Amino acid sequence: MKLIFLDIDGVLNSADWFRRREKLPPTSTRDEFIHNHIDPDALSLLKQLLEDTNASVVLSSTWRRFEDDKRILNERGIEWIDVTPYFPGEPRGKEVKEWLDRHALESKHTVDKYAILDDDGNFLEGQPLFQTSGRIGLT
Repeated sequence: MKLIFLDIDGVLNSADWFRRREKLPPTSTRDEFIHNHIDPDALSLLKQLLEDTNASVVLSSTWRRFEDDKRILNERGIEWIDVTPYFPGEPRGKEVKEWLDRHALESKHTVDKYAILDDDGNFLEGQPLFQTSGRIGLT
């Protein structure tokens, strides 16, 4: 099994995207607001990456903590198989390690390869981080 541990903010959106996108009317719903937080160009790149690598997504983003946000990701075509645990104040790398350790014990599918897409660098040494710029996002 191949995995991508996916962050959303700074990967599928960016400071540049928020500057370029159309402003939402003040009466927009929360769903419209969240839908508009995904850069369609970055989303297209992610979908192509997933197709090319046949990888599955594990959400490591803070979006994993909110049911509405996870639902909207699914509606935008971001299918994910699981979420990492949440350890407040700890590096996100520990959350990824815990997920991998737990998965190795509980699953009949082994993780052959994985990569991390995140704009933050708080991961453990040796973890395969592909760090985006929060200003630019996924390119």
